[in-house]
Amino acid sequence: MRRMLLTTLTGRCPSCLGPSIYHGVFRLRETCPRCGVRFERWAGSWTMPTVFGYTTGGLAAGVMLWWLHTTRGIQDHDEWLVAGVAVLGALLPYRFHKAFWIWLLWATGWVFKDEAGG
Repeated sequence: MRRMLLTTLTGRCPSCLGPSIYHGVFRLRETCPRCGVRFERWAGSWTMPTVFGYTTGGLAAGVMLWWLHTTRGIQDHDEWLVAGVAVLGALLPYRFHKAFWIWLLWATGWVFKDEAGG
């Protein structure tokens, strides 16, 4: 549990808790510079963090719609506000979603070092 929280909240390598898994804001490193674990081995590794993002974006939009409806009612052009909240709700937690997914793949044995020579 501690390792999952450290990886998710700080973006550190799940294997050695060393340097960040990111090389920039959204770009993931190929491997950990300290322990050599490969973070993205398959082309579809990005899919689940994207689903997490759609989920949080949709939840944020739903909460905003509920709040608008209960406080003043839905008005013209509120769709732009709700759309903006949905986009922010999907993008802002992306690094946390990706780090959690990398940790989950590591914990289940799908993130590991490359074999020698190959």
